[in-house]
Amino acid sequence: MQSGTDSFDISSTVTRLKRLSLMLPEHRQSDIGPLSYTRLMDLSIERIEIMANSPEREEVLVASRILETAKDYQRWESEHSMLMRRVALQRRTQKQCSELLSETFELIHRKSLFAHLRRHQVYGHRREQLVRHFFSRHGYTRGMIAEHGIYLRSSASLACSSYLGTDLLLDAVFEEPLQDYEQLYAAYFDAYCDAVVTTEEGGSSQVALSLAYSLKCDLAVLRRTIMGLANRISIDDTEHLPSGTWSSLPDTISHQRSAGREIMFR
Repeated sequence: MQSGTDSFDISSTVTRLKRLSLMLPEHRQSDIGPLSYTRLMDLSIERIEIMANSPEREEVLVASRILETAKDYQRWESEHSMLMRRVALQRRTQKQCSELLSETFELIHRKSLFAHLRRHQVYGHRREQLVRHFFSRHGYTRGMIAEHGIYLRSSASLACSSYLGTDLLLDAVFEEPLQDYEQLYAAYFDAYCDAVVTTEEGGSSQVALSLAYSLKCDLAVLRRTIMGLANRISIDDTEHLPSGTWSSLPDTISHQRSAGREIMFR
């Protein structure tokens, strides 16, 4: 399976982001915030309603499923409210922006499995292997249902966080830089899934694991760079920033569980 990394060069990407950093204005807290929890939630709900009437088919699909039943909507609202509360707890606009960015990274991670299955049209035995790998306690059918729900709620919250970052906080790091990150994370996840399937079929997964590890290192660099942009730190100084708590890729496939599923990053 192609990982989609042929057109992605981490060094040129960081150089391009460095040029972007020179054009980003300083945050002006008096003009922007801080933002209250109520405002964050009101604007998020408004964004979901706008998505339901969007010309973009994917936005309509996600929003319509979230709004389909009271139960589905309440579950999304409950999960999204926890994210917004963490943002609202930050009392400075720049800190709120950084927290929102961290939450956005996590949403990209959370929707990755179902996005992988759709992107590569994975069906049959391979799909079952992957779903059972990530949902070993639930079985294939329950795992597939759970993963679809995670994908929908995460996609809805990702659309909201991107909107809040670009249109409300007016921060360009939520545009092209996050698109770069999502592209590279998808390539990493593809390589990880290749390793999972190869291992479960009794083959050697070292090539796929090596690629996944290399991409993970690139992701750490890119994440530090984007967080540096959000905090208006010189990109030359971002190598001193922590990239977050990254779980290591072992020689054999093992997992870290969160809310009933495995994740590669926290």
